Amino acid sequence: MPPGAGRERSDERPVRPGRRALGHKLDDAHRLLPRFVACLDSIGAETVTVEAALAWARRPDADPASPVWMRRMNVARGFARHMAGIDPGTEVPPPGLVTFRQRRRQPFIYSDAGIAALMAHARRSIPTPLRAATVETLIGLLAATGCGWVRRSASSGPTCCGPKR
Repeated sequence: MPPGAGRERSDERPVRPGRRALGHKLDDAHRLLPRFVACLDSIGAETVTVEAALAWARRPDADPASPVWMRRMNVARGFARHMAGIDPGTEVPPPGLVTFRQRRRQPFIYSDAGIAALMAHARRSIPTPLRAATVETLIGLLAATGCGWVRRSASSGPTCCGPKR
């Protein structure tokens, strides 16, 4: 692939009609694909290779604990799939070369006494009586049913995990 040819190929990459209308977000591809092609041009790559895609995806300007490396690899893989139909020498990186595992915070578990205190605080601190009763009831219902951000523990009864972040 001569210098600049990748840029032409990235511009002609077909976007299926209606993908955005179906909820697909192509923001990453729209932003990252020109950067990948520029990287290929800068190293003088004739075609997309697994090694070039991996080197670009794992550039050290992003934290490896963030999803950036995985997003970059997804864009490179999509472009390589497109190029494989045009250039038989294109290597399509296999899935799983770059992974991201989101680490979730340990939930804060409220005890029954904590839930009762939260309900009492809502009753005392909200000046409008109807709104105070509504919030107090909502907290109680969430704790009793295990819906939403509330979970039920077999050993301690209803527990509240706090708002979802």
